[in-house]
Amino acid sequence: MIMGRTFDGQLLDCFEMGVSNYKGIGDYQGVDKKRMGSKPMFLFVGDSWEQDASFRKLQNLLIDWFRGEPVDK
Repeated sequence: MIMGRTFDGQLLDCFEMGVSNYKGIGDYQGVDKKRMGSKPMFLFVGDSWEQDASFRKLQNLLIDWFRGEPVDK
């Protein structure tokens, strides 16, 4: 999977990640579907997320990518 972000037609940063043990939405029977306006929760555990520059950039990209619409409450 490749994720990246652009600004003014220029690629700012890009990450290529491997996906293993993929499960589709159909594999989660009995689980409520995502609702409009809901936001995911991320938990970044481990020293690498604070110490490694690549991990910090990836953390920033993931938070930016899944940010969603601003909410008042």
